[in-house]
Amino acid sequence: MVRDEIIETPGGSIQLRQAEPEDLEAILAVFDATLAWMNALGNVKQWGVTPFSQLPQMVTRFRRHLEEDTVFVAVKAGEIVGAIVVTFAPPPYCWQGAEEPAAYIEPFATAPSLRGAKVGHLLLQKAAQYALQQGRQRLRLDCFAENPVLPAYYEGAGFAPRGEFAVGDWHGRMFERLLTPGDSIPGSHP
Repeated sequence: MVRDEIIETPGGSIQLRQAEPEDLEAILAVFDATLAWMNALGNVKQWGVTPFSQLPQMVTRFRRHLEEDTVFVAVKAGEIVGAIVVTFAPPPYCWQGAEEPAAYIEPFATAPSLRGAKVGHLLLQKAAQYALQQGRQRLRLDCFAENPVLPAYYEGAGFAPRGEFAVGDWHGRMFERLLTPGDSIPGSHP
């Protein structure tokens, strides 16, 4: 178990902790809220339109992440407001042929009500710290290429573009951050 942290931010205290299986519903609620926010902005292609909590395959996927991978959550005033999944196997749709050991961020979301509060940066920092503790010096992720905000967000968090891929008509970009002990994600409050 990774130790919990409480970080003071301009938006208040945020607790970062490892998720438990009983957090499943609250984690799905964060993704549902993010999906609704994206849909309201007209982005219906990235994650679709059906809430994750209503898709049996997504419920199963997140249950599996909680059982087999490491999931960190951000908690504010007792409520889960962000979640990030860290795994050590590349997703089946990208990073093929990348031989170096790495940690991979799979699903990642923060509550829309906390946009700009750096909760995502804190979760990325927690994932980076965990990857280093596990002997990984590379942290990788992918994102929807057609959302112009995401590449800039990840580059601002110290990730470098590493290529593109497609799954049908869904286009993605891959990003990687090289990790060194003691560094932090830009914009985070370690």
